Amino acid sequence: MFYLFLAKQFIRTQWRSQNEYRFSFIMGILAQGTNFVFQYLALYLLVSRFGSLNGWNSLELLLIYSFSQFTYAIGSTFTHNLCRQLPNLARTGDLNSYLIRPVHSLFLAIFTNFNVGYITHFTISATVMIFSFISLGVTLNLWGILWLVITLVSGGIISGCVFLISSLPSVVAIGNVSLKNITYVFKDVVQYPLSIFGTPLQIILTVFIPLGFTTFYPLQPLLGKQDMGIFPVFIQYLSPLVAIVMVLLLLLAWRTVINKYESTGT
Repeated sequence: MFYLFLAKQFIRTQWRSQNEYRFSFIMGILAQGTNFVFQYLALYLLVSRFGSLNGWNSLELLLIYSFSQFTYAIGSTFTHNLCRQLPNLARTGDLNSYLIRPVHSLFLAIFTNFNVGYITHFTISATVMIFSFISLGVTLNLWGILWLVITLVSGGIISGCVFLISSLPSVVAIGNVSLKNITYVFKDVVQYPLSIFGTPLQIILTVFIPLGFTTFYPLQPLLGKQDMGIFPVFIQYLSPLVAIVMVLLLLLAWRTVINKYESTGT
């Protein structure tokens, strides 16, 4: 309960801080919204013209894309600012401030860098999701709704863990050394069905950088599809387990780099 209370307080503080310049905040949201609307429209028109992509029609591709954006928004809400700040925190020694408090340093680092700027991602992605489900004639029962929530939360956790783990080398290197740009490329890849890509890429995005579990695999039970590429059918239900594994890997990676971190601050 103590950590929940702290999280609530940090989120409230970040909301007030980032919303201080309201006009700029709103204009940023509107600009993002316009950009996303055109992206969704372009994808829909492109696939509609060519019929389908490896058995996925335009509405199903919109679902994959909206899942990708929604889970990315969840993960980035908690990790984007921290990933961006890590090189500077390590270089200036300000990372020390997270290590001397009587709470877990990773918890403190995440929630003091909470980002409230992904409202557009959530709003538009959720709208497209609902539109696509209705247009496809998919009716979600209680199990379907529960699996949808589990899928989105698990996908957000996986996404956030992948981005943060890929940013941690900058702590040890005391500089802007990060694999995050590479993981961002893979984030764009999972906006499409993984089965259209070759075996090496399917293995990478399932085993080593498991972003396939944020969109492609867990979405399929809701659509009654079994397009797992080279992997067995049961893999579509593994997103919650993968999320737990990624959290454990993040905790291990964070502890490792903090143990190796040498402050350069004054």
